[in-house]
Amino acid sequence: MAIPENIRKIRLILGIKQEVVAQALGIRQSTYTKMETGMIKVGEDKLLEIASALGVSEDVIRDLDKHLVFIHNIEPQNGGSLQAQVNYHSNLGKIERTHFEARIHQLEKENEFLKTLIEERLK
Repeated sequence: MAIPENIRKIRLILGIKQEVVAQALGIRQSTYTKMETGMIKVGEDKLLEIASALGVSEDVIRDLDKHLVFIHNIEPQNGGSLQAQVNYHSNLGKIERTHFEARIHQLEKENEFLKTLIEERLK
């Protein structure tokens, strides 16, 4: 995969907005968007800055496929809440793992909220 595409995927997985990364880099969002789309080439120095802003290593950006998280066995538990079993690739670092776990937790909370909202509207 291309580095710009990997940067975008990682940012989306972590639930970080472009504005946040751009601000951390000290650039405009439009400039950052051009980096993510490949319109502006991401050099080694900028790659290091982006990796730091995202809280991942440069290697994760370069070789995202080797660092993917696999989520499976998503099943309803008592009370109907979903539980997911998460397996990490052995190369996944502690920082990346923490970000993924936080994102999973956030999504679980959003799902619970939406489930409650739907149930209330169906009454």
